[in-house]
Amino acid sequence: MTVQKAPNVERDFRQEDERIDRGWIVIAGAVLLPFLVVLAVAAQAFFVRASRDEAAQGVPARPEPAAEVSNVHSDLFERALAGERLKAQQRKTLAGYAWVDRQGGVVRVPIDTAIELVANDAKERP
Repeated sequence: MTVQKAPNVERDFRQEDERIDRGWIVIAGAVLLPFLVVLAVAAQAFFVRASRDEAAQGVPARPEPAAEVSNVHSDLFERALAGERLKAQQRKTLAGYAWVDRQGGVVRVPIDTAIELVANDAKERP
């Protein structure tokens, strides 16, 4: 048996260049971009509504304002020096004599006089 040698043939092996067709990338991007935009808008709308619903749980739609919130004089915040005038009026009231309940026999007296009356009353009682 005779062995034949293969002819000396040089082969040129080169790697093919990888080519990406830009046209397909543009088409794929044009198809996916609107889909992603619609998906993002829908997701945001969902989360906004969910957060509003969660925040509104147990809260009345519109609270009714109270006729009188407290005994705060609102004019103190609206007029200049209103606080000083109110203090002067209160001091004048506290320093004077007046009936609180005439039928019950309750009077308003200045604090110094009230302290003296209570102290004298305590001295008289054993």
